[in-house]
Amino acid sequence: MKFFLGHLFFLVLIIFGNEFFHYDLWLQKFFLINGVWTIDKEYMPLKIFFYIGIKWAIILAGVATLVLFFLSFKNPKLKPYKKDFLLLVLAMSIIPSFISFLKLHTHMHCPYEINLFGGPYPYLSLFEATPIGIPWGRCFPAGHASGGFALLALYFTKLVSKKNALLIGLGLGWTMGVYQMLKGDHFLSHSLVTQEISFLLSFIFYKILQPIKTDLSWNNRLITKIILSGTAIKIMGFSELLHHKTSERRFFFDL
Repeated sequence: MKFFLGHLFFLVLIIFGNEFFHYDLWLQKFFLINGVWTIDKEYMPLKIFFYIGIKWAIILAGVATLVLFFLSFKNPKLKPYKKDFLLLVLAMSIIPSFISFLKLHTHMHCPYEINLFGGPYPYLSLFEATPIGIPWGRCFPAGHASGGFALLALYFTKLVSKKNALLIGLGLGWTMGVYQMLKGDHFLSHSLVTQEISFLLSFIFYKILQPIKTDLSWNNRLITKIILSGTAIKIMGFSELLHHKTSERRFFFDL
């Protein structure tokens, strides 16, 4: 419980710290030099590696984990890791979907959209009302980085050591998050919030799965309900994204 409360406290600290001290604005100005962002978002070599490539690599890893989960019902060598695979599948599907849901229901704009950085809209903090005539932003929390941070669920598995789990989850999450910051698509707090939400949800999934015995059969209703619930949440989040038209279509953990 200390783990959960500690990360919940840090999440609150991140949000209210930015409300009072606006550290996002202070840091982001270093990435805009003479009106040009540090990284050009259309520079294809970096876009292919840090955006398209890393995103699809994580998606394929999620599919592979789902296959391993199914195989664990038949393969005795994989059986001890059945809950670990299930935890990872839930994290990699639900966490990005939940972040996408939050992005649709918060009003914060991306740095490049804000007039302080050459955009057309005023900077609004999380708890400020959106003025009439200003469209809602769809930028908070960080969606692209959620794919990497979802792998923090490895921390609660036997698949890797806790140290390696943090290296993988934080390494991928911040690689994706910093790339977005350097091209003006996200503030620091956007990625920090996604990181902490990923820790909290992974902990919740772990606690839900902890009482389940590893020798449960596929016919077990609880297993079926968990898989169906995770799939339903993913579909609901994806469907809602399709119904919100923005400047471009956004899928999975885009932006």
